[in-house]
Amino acid sequence: LQTPGATNSVLADVGANVVRFDKPHGFYTNSFLLTLTAAVPDSVIRYTLDGTLPTVSKGIIYTNPIPLKPNTSAAARGTRIVRAVAFSSKAAYAPVNTQTYLFINGETSPTADGVIGQSQMTTSITKSAVYGPLMDDALYALPTMSLVIPLGLDTAEHAASIELFDPAQQENGFQVDCGVSATGTTSLGSPKLSMAAKFRSEYGHSKLRYPMFARGS
Repeated sequence: LQTPGATNSVLADVGANVVRFDKPHGFYTNSFLLTLTAAVPDSVIRYTLDGTLPTVSKGIIYTNPIPLKPNTSAAARGTRIVRAVAFSSKAAYAPVNTQTYLFINGETSPTADGVIGQSQMTTSITKSAVYGPLMDDALYALPTMSLVIPLGLDTAEHAASIELFDPAQQENGFQVDCGVSATGTTSLGSPKLSMAAKFRSEYGHSKLRYPMFARGS
């Protein structure tokens, strides 16, 4: 790194030490083992399962493949978010990789560990004899976006991860870090308020380059 008026930093052997996941984000029906590998061998990998950012001192140290099962807590039922980062003295940069896994009908049952059983869902729909059985098809019908924002959503800009994945696999999808804030006036009090995503180099990418509407999904 060039630092005018100061001593340059130590030259690193590699640039970004990226963590790779052997299972892509998306929709799953059964639990599985998730293997993490770092671009730089012998790195220390730390990961979290609660959406918070892992750091050099925070998170679980990865030693063996992670048994991933759908969450059973009321608000996050049927989901599993894994965030991982790898540290090595040979690397200049350690980006956090975030992947979201969704179990629409759960592994045990939709109400026990499925997205359909989340406490935010309107029970007059999920338990309706007419509309309840259509819920899983509806959730599989469109590409999904996962927003992971540990500090919560308000009008201030907070660091977040955004993912796009498609159950029909017509979209390649992406995961990108950015800043997200709530926007609007009257919509701010609504559960379905408007949000703005800001792409800046401080988050890792100054732009999102993706053909969002090219495939007609």
